[in-house]
Amino acid sequence: MALRVRRYTPDDEDALFTFREKIFPEGHKSLDRAHFRWKFLKHPYADEPPFFIMEHDDRVVGTQGYWPFLLRIGNKRMTCSHLVDFNVDDAYRGLPTLRLFKAVCSCSELNFGAYLSSDAKRFFAAANWIDISSHLRNYYCFISAPAKAGLIGKSRSFCKSLLISAKLRALTITDRSYTFKLEPNIPSQADEILSQSKNEEQAYFVKEKKFLNWRYELSVRRKYNFASVYLGGSLKCFLIFKIIKDSGLNRCFIMDIIHTPGEKQPLKMLLVHLAAHLRNTSDVAVLQSAALPTMGNQLLSCGFSSNDSDIGFMLSHNNYHFKKQSNSLSSFNFVLGDTDFL
Repeated sequence: MALRVRRYTPDDEDALFTFREKIFPEGHKSLDRAHFRWKFLKHPYADEPPFFIMEHDDRVVGTQGYWPFLLRIGNKRMTCSHLVDFNVDDAYRGLPTLRLFKAVCSCSELNFGAYLSSDAKRFFAAANWIDISSHLRNYYCFISAPAKAGLIGKSRSFCKSLLISAKLRALTITDRSYTFKLEPNIPSQADEILSQSKNEEQAYFVKEKKFLNWRYELSVRRKYNFASVYLGGSLKCFLIFKIIKDSGLNRCFIMDIIHTPGEKQPLKMLLVHLAAHLRNTSDVAVLQSAALPTMGNQLLSCGFSSNDSDIGFMLSHNNYHFKKQSNSLSSFNFVLGDTDFL
């Protein structure tokens, strides 16, 4: 039977997991069938399963999935995809892999991908994608002292964080009009922020309530926490975070930040109160996320420090309008925390 690339159907599940069991260790989340169904069969923006398989002699020998998003640049909306779960049997690397990759890329006007390996970087570069990794940085704020956190070499940044955080804590004392809450799920008033008009000069991913409800639905949501601030009873800003033990340290990763562009004070209040909550109730060493400059600059103003990210980030540029706009990536409002824990 000839090599074939096609869209996944639910009837392919057994063959898919036979392939996955060969490349992933026992217990890996990629072997969790319920997780796969949530990830690719329940996506609110997907009319068809956003997953492709490559098969040869009735065997699955490669896969690639994508997560559909809506991207807005000024007044223009377009479909875009975050490419994920790219796995190919070693015997089928080269042109067969490229064939699979092109089939997935053809589904959207714009595609983007995050990578860690040099092999992935070379592959994206060969496909003539735009590398914007230099614009992506890690942003972090110490919650506990460097010695306690095992981060002695970061003491200068720790002192800076303490100084700025002290100023921001003083701000919360003088500005008691904001109310901080930990929520059991996405705030009921979320639609009011999500529906507000956005900054027309920014490029950003449109995250509607139905997307957030799916992304953090009950079966997955147990891993996540929700924090918000209110002013006069009205929701002003909220975020989703996750605490993960990494190299013996508890790190709090910001996954999504939902706020009104241009309103900096609510975000400051939210981050300061969250840091105080973590300091008082959890053995968390660091509050961190990865972001492009628009959001990153706001995190810096809230007492965060930054360093180069280990995550590479590339974009296809088959869309001329976006290629033109992407020359000024400071207008791209994006938090990348969501990418690491799919």
